[in-house]
Amino acid sequence: MRRQYRVYLPENRPDSGSLAVMSLGHFQRESFFRYPHGHPAWAFVYFETAVTVLLGGAKRQIAGGHAVVFPPSRPLFYGHEKGFRQRFLCVRGPELAPWAKAHRLPIEAPIPCPSAALFADALHRIDGELSAHENFHPALVRNLVENLVIELARASEPRPAPAIDERLLRARRHLETHYPEPLRLSDLAAVAGLSASRFSRAFHAAFGASPIELLIQVRLEAAREKLLSSDLPIREIAFEVGFPDALHFSKVFTQRQGQGPRAFRRGK
Repeated sequence: MRRQYRVYLPENRPDSGSLAVMSLGHFQRESFFRYPHGHPAWAFVYFETAVTVLLGGAKRQIAGGHAVVFPPSRPLFYGHEKGFRQRFLCVRGPELAPWAKAHRLPIEAPIPCPSAALFADALHRIDGELSAHENFHPALVRNLVENLVIELARASEPRPAPAIDERLLRARRHLETHYPEPLRLSDLAAVAGLSASRFSRAFHAAFGASPIELLIQVRLEAAREKLLSSDLPIREIAFEVGFPDALHFSKVFTQRQGQGPRAFRRGK
């Protein structure tokens, strides 16, 4: 869009009974936006940054990269105390409710968008048709709005979890069964048959943690079980779960657990 904010029809204009784009825009707000009585049109809002939103009478925090569709006359409240960025489209028309039902578009619920381009491109095309032509084509505008409804509905559909490479699963199983051993990143990469750098990136993408981070988590979980279920000395537990010495074990345990192994055992 050439402008940040554009109004095509005033809010107090009588409803003509056909689809009409009221306004659209892209801008940054300083804090919170409040519209207690709601907007007379359907409001499609894409939040580029994290916000708190009133949804179904309750305030929820949602991350940036989400869109929310508000039906007409629904109280609006959203924003962030440090400011936020949004894109929006306000549309009136009897077609919106049937479209939302037919395409199973979530109403007043966060919709994760794969990218900001989904929303930005839709607004750009709608604005281009309404602004670049003296006599815009109503059917084309109608199609552009319905396309946005369809794209948002598709974005809301659950996506199947991507299959994890068997090589990574093999390395993880090896890690979880051989954790007492002095495992290194290169050892786990060799189990997977990958270079260390490629293995580390792929492992983190698949499991949300680096191989060494997961190894520490597994060792600490085993240590917690031994501290609670046995009277073994701290030094011996450290050795049994794979830490080279008791001092290093106590340091790592305290950092992750918030208290040392002895205090953890006393509090069992």
